[in-house]
Amino acid sequence: MSLALRDFTVAIRDRTIVHPVDLSLPAGAVSALVGPNGAGKSTLLRGIAGVMPAGGSARFDGEDLLGMPRRARARMLAVVEQDVTTEFSLDVRSAVELGRTPHRPLLAPAAPEDDVIDRSLATVGMTEFAERDYSTLSGGERQRVQLARALAQEPRLLLLDEPTNHLDIRAQLDTLALLRSLADDGATVFAALHDLSLAAGYADHVVALAAGRVVAEGAPAEVLTPDLIREVYRVEATVLTHPVTRRPIIAFE
Repeated sequence: MSLALRDFTVAIRDRTIVHPVDLSLPAGAVSALVGPNGAGKSTLLRGIAGVMPAGGSARFDGEDLLGMPRRARARMLAVVEQDVTTEFSLDVRSAVELGRTPHRPLLAPAAPEDDVIDRSLATVGMTEFAERDYSTLSGGERQRVQLARALAQEPRLLLLDEPTNHLDIRAQLDTLALLRSLADDGATVFAALHDLSLAAGYADHVVALAAGRVVAEGAPAEVLTPDLIREVYRVEATVLTHPVTRRPIIAFE
């Protein structure tokens, strides 16, 4: 199940943020979206998800994401945003249960579906927080709850905007290992990441974005080169090789 964008654009108030993109992501893989602040990473992900108006074509497994009804799209893809707040008083379990909404008939009463929700909470290590008020959680804990909510949707396409934001090193590694596991099970994962070494260490495919345009895509070793890092980030870097995984490691000068 692959994601294909053709002449894909996103504009806000007649200002183009993401310029025409032609992009194909490999099925059942982790693809990392990298680029500096303001490059348009969040906007691109939100356009694919249908959260922001977009033009051109976005197809997943041959199906038109932009043309399908919202509930149908929500059964196919899930989004994990950087910072999610709510004015409503929700416990953690109820927040995760929201991920089941697209799978329920309209106006139907909420069904507990304990197995899916419990499994999602356990996967992100938040079982013991199930009865906590969401508003009392730290940023990292909220991030894990939002990931659990997305997992409860049982998506085939998972879009994540800085999923390691607010997380400590162990939680970052656990989250990326989970994304790797989801891809191995057949999901297509597209995640915006700031840390280039994490992108190089966990992604199968890297897309580099600058000023709303795709400037490179391909395997991590092909994309994350000193020349591209200099061009996109305006910093000097040396690309090393991890002694165990043989994947690239980025060292900044």
